[in-house]
Amino acid sequence: MPQSANGFQTGLTVFPSQVSINSTAARTWLFNALAGLLGNVGITWSLSAASKGTITAAGVYTAPSSVSSPSVDQVLATAQDGSQAQAQIYLCP
Repeated sequence: MPQSANGFQTGLTVFPSQVSINSTAARTWLFNALAGLLGNVGITWSLSAASKGTITAAGVYTAPSSVSSPSVDQVLATAQDGSQAQAQIYLCP
């Protein structure tokens, strides 16, 4: 991970980085982002264009009510400095 001039780590990390959701799993997950020493401060949450679920401004992902075939949604976190990180959500019927 890159380091700033004062030695603190910079960059952005999303956790959990991978989630598997099937018909018996929880349908919602809270994602968090760590930007340097600050967590979820100034983070904008979004999903890739092909994603089937939804995500709130607070990072709460909701899976679609049903999935007919295995697919992957991608959660994208963008920090105020423009750095980005993503997480994978594996959706299974």
